[in-house]
Amino acid sequence: HCGFYHRMGWSASAIIGASLARGGGPALALIVDGSFLMGGTAVATAVEQDLPLVWVVLNNRSLQIERELMQRLYGRTAFCDYRLSKTGELWNPDLGKWAEAMGARATKVQTAAAFAPALRRALEGRAPHVIDVDVSLEVEGYRSIWYSYPRNFFETWAPGPLEKPA
Repeated sequence: HCGFYHRMGWSASAIIGASLARGGGPALALIVDGSFLMGGTAVATAVEQDLPLVWVVLNNRSLQIERELMQRLYGRTAFCDYRLSKTGELWNPDLGKWAEAMGARATKVQTAAAFAPALRRALEGRAPHVIDVDVSLEVEGYRSIWYSYPRNFFETWAPGPLEKPA
């Protein structure tokens, strides 16, 4: 557990262990963009070891779990969304180009209909492959925090206001 900010980035490389435990067989990681950016250099290891791995990266250009936790604890967020400073536009590095720079294959998916064919091609390719799935930052009725916190979590861990605004 990484404090109150959850477990981020581990599945980007844990997929390698999953594959090696199956004799170098195929494995798939479903991961979000913030976590992938923390551990995505594991793609280079998969290329080096010629492992048939697929990373499905849900890309909303945000650290969504941290965003929601900050909102709940402090009533505001800071530095959770990847935004261009001049325009405020949501932004992220091109994850496909990053994967290709490490020697992996990559596919960008922007519609639900395009996902299944992209996943099929990635799995059939039997090579390291990153599928960068464009998803909305805000989805009506959806919250990324899907599990319960301890009953007293928000009462016992509620730091006071920041001395100076961020």
